[in-house]
Amino acid sequence: NELVNDPEVRKDIQTTMNNMRTLSEKLNTGADTVAALAEDSRRNFDQVAKKFVAVADDLSLTINTLQQTVADARSGKGTMGKLLRDPSLYDNFNDTVERLGLTVTEVKMLIEKWQKEGVPVKLD
Repeated sequence: NELVNDPEVRKDIQTTMNNMRTLSEKLNTGADTVAALAEDSRRNFDQVAKKFVAVADDLSLTINTLQQTVADARSGKGTMGKLLRDPSLYDNFNDTVERLGLTVTEVKMLIEKWQKEGVPVKLD
């Protein structure tokens, strides 16, 4: 009876109860904050995962396409394959490029000659 009716003990019990209430409120607020952070983290992770999957799919497609192109070239299919397998095709292409270079040089010299002779030349 002495302890129950003691004003100091009652005050201490009241203070303890108030402290427990405050602690409980803080714990609830902290739990809400942690839950919100967890949800944000999950959403961010989902977004990153979706982007990663898209990039991985694109990379996989690119690698498959490159592998098919190399396989076709090795087997002689397509332009690359013909260039790799048929040296005459490469030689003909090289000759064409050289002749085209000479033609461009001759056209340039012809235009310069016309300009020296006073023939109006306008290239647009």
